Amino acid sequence: MNTAATSVEFKRPFFPTLATRHLRLRAFELRDISPLVAAVATHRISDATLAVPHPFSALQARRWIESHRDQWETRRAVHWAVCNLADEQLSGYVGLQEVDHDSAELSFWISERMERRDLAVDAAQAALAFAFTTLHLRRIEALQLADCQLVGRVLLRIGMQAQSTMHISKWGRTEEVVPWSVDYSDWVDSLLRQT
Repeated sequence: MNTAATSVEFKRPFFPTLATRHLRLRAFELRDISPLVAAVATHRISDATLAVPHPFSALQARRWIESHRDQWETRRAVHWAVCNLADEQLSGYVGLQEVDHDSAELSFWISERMERRDLAVDAAQAALAFAFTTLHLRRIEALQLADCQLVGRVLLRIGMQAQSTMHISKWGRTEEVVPWSVDYSDWVDSLLRQT
């Protein structure tokens, strides 16, 4: 992705809205509750995510969406609804969480409505560009469930490097997880290799 193709819109109260050639990353709204619950209920997403409870209720979705403004204003996290440029319908998620003075954790999912892996790359790359160029973070990390190879391929495409696997507990089961990371200079190098 050419980072020059990503733009940031400023709204009052300020929340970063990003646009790429194909996608808009905007704030979640209450109208997103039903499509969010439906998307997260699919095995394709629930099996690939670490932090989303299963089942995920409309009340949980509402509370999660309502927490976003405070998380952004205190710079602890930023959560984007991923939409096609042609419409404002929720088609995915990308977020930066656990933000501190120099790092954050990237997470994302794309619904069946917008299944192309390139779109997941586009959304994740836009979040990385925002993290490095607007938030001025030095390192971004991500976690991939070892069975979710698609997530790993997306992380590799955006310049992240896999680390040694570890095990965590998810919904009462032990899962093998692959940690990934990229720092600013390696991310820039990966962009230059793609051009």
